[in-house]
Amino acid sequence: GSNATTSSSSSSDDVKLALGTAIKIIAKLYMYPIFFIATILLTIHTLLAIGNCTTFEFTKGADHIDYLRGTRVMDFPFGRDGLLKNIIIFFRRDDAYQSLCLRSNANIDCNGSKKPMNNRWVPIVWKVPEVINRESEEWWHHPMENKYWKCC
Repeated sequence: GSNATTSSSSSSDDVKLALGTAIKIIAKLYMYPIFFIATILLTIHTLLAIGNCTTFEFTKGADHIDYLRGTRVMDFPFGRDGLLKNIIIFFRRDDAYQSLCLRSNANIDCNGSKKPMNNRWVPIVWKVPEVINRESEEWWHHPMENKYWKCC
């Protein structure tokens, strides 16, 4: 009698263990690719934020965008102001940020300047990138290709 009960509970424990192991394997097969893709996206978009570059500019490049003529793949022509300023520009150029900062009763934006009462959208006018001097001593302006090394 007691051997049958022990055998029954032992096989029940084996089934639970096998089911738990199967669930872990399925969860890992599902989550690892998602984690891998999310890590790649985070890395690419961090690189774009640091270089003050859009996905469109990065993927199309100078061959398809007129204002990028004369630049190379990893030049990041708008990323001239340094790492911190590029990241600030990256997060502050969005209208969502501006709408969070706008004080409705005073019509003052995040920079402290008066906004017009009609709240019309105004495009950001970017200056054309300067000529890129890869031979300058300021290698930090072009970390991927400069007079000391070349990457990509």
